[in-house]
Amino acid sequence: MSLSNSEKQKISIICPAFNEEEVIPLYYERLQKAVSCLQDRYLVELIFINNCSTDNTLTTVKNLHLQDSSVQIISLTRNFGYQSSV
Repeated sequence: MSLSNSEKQKISIICPAFNEEEVIPLYYERLQKAVSCLQDRYLVELIFINNCSTDNTLTTVKNLHLQDSSVQIISLTRNFGYQSSV
């Protein structure tokens, strides 16, 4: 039995990213496979935190967001480091 979206609890997965444009599509694909069994009971969102990347990480994540509204983006103004970005 599948719950309606208003009845589901939300799971937020936080993914800090710094110059990760090459691995983001693979990470997203594998994560979707891993959480697919949860999506009947939970709303699963993926929050990318762009830690002021100098490559196309932000563009790559924005493209994912256009395809999947459960992908969210926080883009930091400077590199705060992994721990602080989480």
